[in-house]
Amino acid sequence: MRAHPIGVALNETPEYVASNRLTGPRWADATVLSGDLAAAIGRLEAKPAGELQVHGSGTLVRWLLENDLVDEITLLIVPVVLGQGTRLFPPPART
Repeated sequence: MRAHPIGVALNETPEYVASNRLTGPRWADATVLSGDLAAAIGRLEAKPAGELQVHGSGTLVRWLLENDLVDEITLLIVPVVLGQGTRLFPPPART
């Protein structure tokens, strides 16, 4: 059985974990970003390594958007969930 190309790409890409609680990563080849997250992201963006992606953290995405640290967003949602819960984007302003 061959590995899925997306899984291969994710496994070969450096991984960063934004956390104020973790002192070390829980898996190999991961780096914990703590403290001044905006500065850490700036250092990563300055590297010629390509794009930064966020997988599975609405809280981090909202923080990045609020701090103007997002250049482009491609949103993939699987599965679609309707109803109550934390919203990724604020409701539109009423005019």
